[in-house]
This record gives sequence, structure tokens and C-alpha cells, in this order.
Amino acid sequence: MRVLSALGSVLFLYLAVIPAGLIYATLDSACAGPACETSVLSGIVFTLVYAVCAVAILATAGLFAHHAAAGSLEAQRRLPIALALTALAVGICAFLLFAVAEPAGGLVAAALAAGTYLLVATQGRRV
Repeated sequence: MRVLSALGSVLFLYLAVIPAGLIYATLDSACAGPACETSVLSGIVFTLVYAVCAVAILATAGLFAHHAAAGSLEAQRRLPIALALTALAVGICAFLLFAVAEPAGGLVAAALAAGTYLLVATQGRRV
């Protein structure tokens, strides 16, 4: 298990490069001209969302590394929570990107997500 944690640490450290690159691309866009202009508010929102994703991914990588080095049961218990929080942050980021590009599609995705949540929540109560 500790070997898998070490591999997970390296993988998540590598994955953290993606939101870091997106932060850089948001702050220093290579696009020029009036067609490339975005609002300051959307730039701030996306920078914050990308930063949250980067922090969540880096925290998960650190937790994997801690478990690989120490092998503590407490770190092993925290791994599913860290993975769920990372998935939540990445899911919110992907949803915001989709909703900004296609607002109608964002509404459909929100409705599908709400329906899926309600379905899963009611199924959990039946078991």
C-alpha cells in the first residue's frame, strides 16, 4: 500500500502542474486583440478556482507522500476524504468552465447533477 501511495504522490504532484499552468494562462494570456478580451471578474473567479484545485491536488499529493513515508493509519484514513475533496474541486472547476462557455449547457449539467444527487441520496436511504 505504501508503494501505491508513493506512486499516487508522484502522480498528483504531476497533476498539480495543470491548474498551475491554467493560473499562469489566465494571468498572462498569449491571445491579443479585442476577440480575446475577458472580463476582470471572470479572470479573478477562474484564478481562484484554479488555485483551489491546485491546493487540493497538492494537499492530496502531500497526504499520499506522508502515508508512503510514515505508513500511519491516520493518513490512510484521510486519503479518501482528500480524494473526494480534490474530485469536488476539479468538478466545480470543470462545471464553471462549461457554464461560462455554454450557459444553457451549464443549466442542463446543473439539472443532471441535482437529479443524480437526489437519486443517489434516496438510494442510500433504502439500503
